[in-house]
Amino acid sequence: MGFTKRAAGTGTYKWPAKIKTPLDGGHYQVEEMLLEFKRQEAGKTSSYKSDADFLRAAVVGWENYADENGKPIPFSLKELDELLKDEFFVIGASQAFTDSLLGAREKN
Repeated sequence: MGFTKRAAGTGTYKWPAKIKTPLDGGHYQVEEMLLEFKRQEAGKTSSYKSDADFLRAAVVGWENYADENGKPIPFSLKELDELLKDEFFVIGASQAFTDSLLGAREKN
């Protein structure tokens, strides 16, 4: 099957993200969530001032994100803005997007 033509920057896809938070003693707490990314137009990703600015435009949904009591937190721009204040989320989400472009695969 050949490559299917599609309009640049349209559609979304889901990709796993691992959020690594440092703990005392040189260890990490690793948490996983599924992020839904909006496809980006080629070359546009470098036009953002920061990774957080890019993620604000690219992340359009998620799964496996919950509060301290395990209650799922639905996607909203307000909640995304709160998450973007967490440097470890920004690092993990940025890495997930990069992995999706470079073809990195989730290990089973």
